[in-house]
Amino acid sequence: MLNMSISKTVEELVNEQPLLLWSIEAGIANYSAAAEYLKPSVERRTGKKVSTESILMGLRRINLVHARDAGVELREILQKCKYSIENNFTDLVLDYALEDIPRLSGLLEGLESGENVSIITGFKYASVVTDSPELIKRIEASGIRVVGKTQELAIFRIKLPRGALKAPGVISLFTSEFAKKGVNIIELESSYLEIGYVISEKEIGKALEAFNSLRIR
Repeated sequence: MLNMSISKTVEELVNEQPLLLWSIEAGIANYSAAAEYLKPSVERRTGKKVSTESILMGLRRINLVHARDAGVELREILQKCKYSIENNFTDLVLDYALEDIPRLSGLLEGLESGENVSIITGFKYASVVTDSPELIKRIEASGIRVVGKTQELAIFRIKLPRGALKAPGVISLFTSEFAKKGVNIIELESSYLEIGYVISEKEIGKALEAFNSLRIR
């Protein structure tokens, strides 16, 4: 144990902490803070005093290995991705029960052609993301409990090439890049070859910057 390299020790400790590993691989980790956090554990495991800089080198190595392993295939997929932006959406968060699902489906009938609706269901809450003023009125008058309402939203849609189905990490790459650029993701839609990030209209520019930064690497 005493002869174990610091770099190897850092790698083992990071692999034991999935959230830290993800942040390093995604490139959003604060390396200085992570090195200070890991320093006591590295010293205990190696049985000797180590410098913060040596731990930093180990952390950067993990990030470089991940970037190398991302491979040519993933970069080619990112180059083929396309985007579209839709405005004027509202996100209604509902505290729903199972019996509310048929009622909610009934409220969708007779909407104007071209109006968009996405329903994202969780264990206790459901989100309805729509650009339909009529549907919003119907839901608010239905008796289904609305616990949150966010307006002036946009959906930043990313259309993926078919090869993305066999390439792990595409969605996480875009999501982490959005986080790095300071985009607050309010809801996330994902179906087949499309990702939809529900964001504030004010953050469209940052989302576009995040999208382009991945495609030009």
